[in-house]
Amino acid sequence: MVKRLVLRAAKMLGLFAVSRRLTRRGLRILCYHGIWLGDGHFGDYLFMRPETFRARVRRIRELGYPVLALDDAIARLEAGTLPPCATVITIDDGWYGSYRHMVDALAAERLPATLYACTYYIQNQRPVFTVAVNYVVATARVRALDLDALIPGDAGGTANLDDPRAADRAVDRVIAYGEGLAADADRQELLRRLGASLGADVGALADSRIVGLMSEDELRDAAAKGLDVQLHTHRHRFPREAAALEREIVDNRAALEPLVGRPMNHLCYPSGDYDRTAWPLLSRLGIRSATTTERGFNHAGTPPLALKRLIDGEVVEPIEFEAELSGFTELIRRLRHRRGPVVSAG
Repeated sequence: MVKRLVLRAAKMLGLFAVSRRLTRRGLRILCYHGIWLGDGHFGDYLFMRPETFRARVRRIRELGYPVLALDDAIARLEAGTLPPCATVITIDDGWYGSYRHMVDALAAERLPATLYACTYYIQNQRPVFTVAVNYVVATARVRALDLDALIPGDAGGTANLDDPRAADRAVDRVIAYGEGLAADADRQELLRRLGASLGADVGALADSRIVGLMSEDELRDAAAKGLDVQLHTHRHRFPREAAALEREIVDNRAALEPLVGRPMNHLCYPSGDYDRTAWPLLSRLGIRSATTTERGFNHAGTPPLALKRLIDGEVVEPIEFEAELSGFTELIRRLRHRRGPVVSAG
């Protein structure tokens, strides 16, 4: 509450306008994920309500921020020819809700955007295991989970799901065990058993597609409607072993390029996880840029394989969003950390 009052006062005093001018050479890259299709809301940064996203893109247009296609923005960042306050819109993962709502909202405002798509669950139309586990635990009617009955060995007894820390630990244990299983079919069976123990209908969850990705046909249609589809690894992971990482990118490309009909050379690190030692490999694979989840603006000296973004979500208030876009929050960050350019040259 106090933060929002301070931001409103800063805007009234003209500090947003001053910040916008001072940071005009910085490239703003917005990060979105999905649209929530279920009742209520779930996932403060993972999912937004459709009306929140529509309001965001409408506000970007109203405020006059020039929105560029990613490829054009990267080229102009390198050449030093970006327009003032240049902005890029990116969307991660490829959720079905993004297809249902984001594509049309962007088209209505005539704004370009990039979709970083991970492809395993696009090819295999099932609930995304990690997100589904979180959702089932968060919404379960039964508020106690017998981990020992669900996971072989000493899994930690019974978790009280009304205790947020206990619920988080239970989710972590189920996900860690599931991701250690050899086949996704086994993970889906674990998810079904989790749902049965908590009174949740995982079959209905799968049918609703609220925690599922778009299909190949839907992705192809989104690309045909102007969405720039790029790489996000095949299985949403960034292995440290070179051969495994190369496989992730090769498999991702092999799944996407036939759908969109062109080569791809931009990557989003899954969950922002990356390692600078992998950059030579990424360059050899033709990756021209890669985005992180580190907050901030991008300048001529920003490594193209470590581009910063501004992460938007349902919990971000409109005044906070405007503060980020204007550069006011960016200047505060830089003053706190005393690094990087506060005022852009030119």
